[in-house]
Amino acid sequence: MHWGVFMRTLICSIIFSLFTFSLLAADRETTRQMQILLNSYGFSAGLADGAIGPKTRAAIASAYEATGGVWDGTLKANDITHLQQQLKQSHYTSKAGIFIENNKSQTFLFPPENPSITHTKYAFGRFWVQADWNQDLLEDYLFTGTMVPTNQNSTGEDTGGACGGDVCRGEMPGPTLFLQQSDGTYLDQSTLFIDQRKSPGQSLSRQNLVADFNNDGRPDLFIADHGYGTHEGFRDSYFLSQKDGTWLESSQTHLSHPNYRIFDHGAAVGDVDNDGDFDLVLTELKNQLTCWKNDGSGRMKKSKCGTVNAFAIELADMDQDGDLDLVHAGHEFGGSTPTGIVYNNGRGVFGSPKRLPQMKLWGTVPELSIWDLDGDGDNDIVLSRAKRLYVGTAIQVLENRGNGDFASTFYPLVVAPDVYKAVHEGNEWNSFVAKILFSDVDRDGDADIVLSSGGGSDEDKTRQVRAALLRNDGNMQFTHLEHGDADNPMRILEDELFQTDPKTLLAQFTYKSGAAQSTKASQLFAAFLKESGELPSQDLDGFVQLEEPIYFNRTGAAVLGVKDASFEKLAGRYDLLIEWAGHIFPIAVCVEHYKQYNFTGTRVSFEAPYGFGDLAHFERFGTHECRARQGGAIGAWEVAEDATKLGFKAFLEDLQQHSRILISVLPTLSDRIKVELLSVFK
Repeated sequence: MHWGVFMRTLICSIIFSLFTFSLLAADRETTRQMQILLNSYGFSAGLADGAIGPKTRAAIASAYEATGGVWDGTLKANDITHLQQQLKQSHYTSKAGIFIENNKSQTFLFPPENPSITHTKYAFGRFWVQADWNQDLLEDYLFTGTMVPTNQNSTGEDTGGACGGDVCRGEMPGPTLFLQQSDGTYLDQSTLFIDQRKSPGQSLSRQNLVADFNNDGRPDLFIADHGYGTHEGFRDSYFLSQKDGTWLESSQTHLSHPNYRIFDHGAAVGDVDNDGDFDLVLTELKNQLTCWKNDGSGRMKKSKCGTVNAFAIELADMDQDGDLDLVHAGHEFGGSTPTGIVYNNGRGVFGSPKRLPQMKLWGTVPELSIWDLDGDGDNDIVLSRAKRLYVGTAIQVLENRGNGDFASTFYPLVVAPDVYKAVHEGNEWNSFVAKILFSDVDRDGDADIVLSSGGGSDEDKTRQVRAALLRNDGNMQFTHLEHGDADNPMRILEDELFQTDPKTLLAQFTYKSGAAQSTKASQLFAAFLKESGELPSQDLDGFVQLEEPIYFNRTGAAVLGVKDASFEKLAGRYDLLIEWAGHIFPIAVCVEHYKQYNFTGTRVSFEAPYGFGDLAHFERFGTHECRARQGGAIGAWEVAEDATKLGFKAFLEDLQQHSRILISVLPTLSDRIKVELLSVFK
């Protein structure tokens, strides 16, 4: 061969080889990115190694079929973008919880901290989740929270001593569901969540896990409830969607151990055993992970699936082998397993551990989440941190550099003075981030870190944490933007948008009806009347008779009628017609709401002409001027002990307990005013 021809052939061969190598490299990277996408959406493509084998081909074909398409058998770079768009447009969610709660096409809109009825329904710890509950393509909000105990007696350093070391008792409120309307308002439709257990509701709801557990195309709800008053745990709640558009609490029929009690501060949802449905993982304080594994119909079987003591967990594929691993953290000061990852063996058992960077001074980790923040195809970790007893707030970002290597960056948000020493978790510097979300808020192509909850009642701390943003500036660098900053577009919805349906609210106030009965308190009152020679007023004119009397259980009294109800600025008065101890007589009642204490007091007023049946002997108890009226007034919490001997204290306790029921039946108030009052009155 001629030397020139030989050289030209050799050069062309080299160029072709380089081009082929480059093409193969590009194809390999395309395949790897497709494998990552498929694994994140629950189509198991196996290890993301860039090799397009039978498992990857089957996963691609299944993903196209799930979105109504057909794969042509060749993999092109634009297939990734196309398939991702199709999955989102088909509302196809990943089999990991992080892809459910962050699958938002628009910027997150934050609800008010305690809208409408949730203001008084829950004591604190209101956690919300955003989802399209009724499948009308509008995003709705569901709230849970902490019960208001009747035996509250705070001891110790944390909520485990909220009721003197005993289990907190009292009414346990259920979920509050606000469905978005076409006009942008949100209407309370909580009656769609039905709980028929003997003791319905939740004690202290810590995690709301949303997924389609029963595979009917609609979201379901598992509430991880670790209980209020001890660290011994509480039974959880499991609401499954029904054909009639409601959600039924289904623990007894669909959980293998329906009354299983654990302190599950941390919980996560995802397909841990790779069988195509959503499972659950819960934490315990006895170095154990509990898994609820789904049979595909929503029926869950309990099993031990790991040895971890944690307060925060999340599921994601951390080693790119196609299954969901578990990232965990807790109290690094002691007690919890060191912050790290436990890897899935492919069957939903978490064994092989990997430690992650810790922070000694900021060793309390109440929450964490996971997302690919730098777009390199692997999952990074974001942790909410605080000092001992939840003093201060900070965010730690762990960049996944591959091969189990993580680089840490720390962002302090709320920092207490060095000299500050907390004595209880409920301190003024407790503003921890309770929920971490991800969204491309500034529309620059990368995911920003969105912070939820925290801040307490301090306005400055609230702005720094709630609806605040860690803007992604690229190269794993973030800028903290508090809420209200010009560069932070996060919006908190107005309270007025969250409305209570009068029918829904007033239906909650069912009361025990019946005639007056003899009790110890009524006998004491009757004995006083006989001894004193006084008789209560018989001025019964103008009262509207109730269809059924409202029965007071402590005293045996019965409310027969009402009149003259008037309220202004969450304070007011009304008159009741009472039957008690063989007499029917009127009493005057006044009500005031104390916003600073989140408390509404209902008192007997001694204003003429009624007082307490116009009995002069009782006026001496009236020490408080209700709305500056003469004669004074008295409530159950401020009455002298000698009133117990007259049965009067028991009557005041009954009046306070039934105050919301009484407001709900006052005939001279419109439903709109009743709803306004009942939404803030306790």
